[in-house]
Amino acid sequence: MKAWHEVGFLADVEREGRILARIGGREIGVVRNPEGGGLHALRNRCPHSGAPLCRGSIRKRETGEPGRYAVEDRAVLHCPWHGWEFDVDSGYCVDDERMRVAVYPVRVEAGRVFVQA
Repeated sequence: MKAWHEVGFLADVEREGRILARIGGREIGVVRNPEGGGLHALRNRCPHSGAPLCRGSIRKRETGEPGRYAVEDRAVLHCPWHGWEFDVDSGYCVDDERMRVAVYPVRVEAGRVFVQA
């Protein structure tokens, strides 16, 4: 059965944009979407090359080709090493759905951040 784990304070996420915690031998990051302020908890390991994924940035997905760009409505976490992008809600890589990062429920109570893992 999965349990809720306190991982830090909301003020830290707001100031730093993320917090990292180790739960059950896994490093999990809680990142804040700067567009809407929502929190997302994901495994802090890119499935491509093992990068610290949660050190990347969250932004809206950009698609297209040179000279023709479009911005999608969904938020993605952009890997800091090689630029792979992962949907923050599902964990799937938007360019290769064979790659996926684990996502976890996250909640805030009295200024404390909890992750269910």
